[in-house]
Amino acid sequence: MKILFLVFLAPMGWAIEVEFSRGLSLTPRGACTEVKIQDPRNPEVLLQRFFLRPRQLPEGICPGDLEELGIPVRNLDLNSSTQIYPLVRLGEVHRIHSFPSREWVQHPMVQERMQSGKIELGEPEKKAAAELVFQVQKTVLPRICIPEWREPHPLGYVEWIRLYGLLVGRPALAEFVFSGIRRRYMELRDSRTGASEVRVLLNGPYRGKWPLPGQETYFGTLLRDAGAEYVFADQKEASLDHEIHEVVHRSRDAEVWLHPSGFSCEQMIQEHPEISAIQAVASGNLFRHDRQDGPTGRGWYEQGLASPDEVLADVIKILDGKDASVLIWYRRVDR
Repeated sequence: MKILFLVFLAPMGWAIEVEFSRGLSLTPRGACTEVKIQDPRNPEVLLQRFFLRPRQLPEGICPGDLEELGIPVRNLDLNSSTQIYPLVRLGEVHRIHSFPSREWVQHPMVQERMQSGKIELGEPEKKAAAELVFQVQKTVLPRICIPEWREPHPLGYVEWIRLYGLLVGRPALAEFVFSGIRRRYMELRDSRTGASEVRVLLNGPYRGKWPLPGQETYFGTLLRDAGAEYVFADQKEASLDHEIHEVVHRSRDAEVWLHPSGFSCEQMIQEHPEISAIQAVASGNLFRHDRQDGPTGRGWYEQGLASPDEVLADVIKILDGKDASVLIWYRRVDR
């Protein structure tokens, strides 16, 4: 007589080698996954550290004395529109328990769930909180810090979907989504080897100053990968407010201007006549990232930043002087 012995093994934590993110670390620890969240702009600053434990396993099974979070989580309180699209991509919108306001949201599926009451509106502190609450600053469970907006690389920004995948029980799908975006982005980047550099200016005057990102930021990196020459690539600070006359002086030969202030070119010139000296103004090469904005929310912050492959494709077409009608996220600013 044959005797069959069945051995049941505890599931292993997911081994995920984070490639581009400076703020996220995912390390298997037995059946659990250790999550370490740091400030992407200052990685030595630890924001949070905890274990993800498969829900079917007992508490305390993870090695060490870190807090444990059972996964998949049943529901989530979000506080930023940038946190919505990873859940859309993973088909897990139904896990959103609350969001501060409908005015910040554009995605039709999320809007419908808000209108039907399936997603509560308002701050989590004013109602029964979900199993997990997303925040953007240092915190402790059952809250989790999601500082993806501080990532210096566009692929580091979108790589946070790998954490979302673990949280909602869709790690394989998250890997599939990320790998596709990564592949398309890198193919575009590699295609720009040897491209003639176009001088590019970013942002616009705001309250008497001109805020600009540095080179080691989402757009500093993206412009470099597009083969552009960013006017303020020598800026070491992630964000810095400049004097308007300084920016104009350094940007007179800028051939393309991305993300100007939310006014027409004529309105900006009326308020700041000196900007008419910028080459991009004379040639009409001003592009605003609001093509996908709707009556509620801004598509750019909800979905655009999480689609760096599409953004990079748009910027390359702008640099190459392609027809603006083929752009996904940008539109030419009317004179």
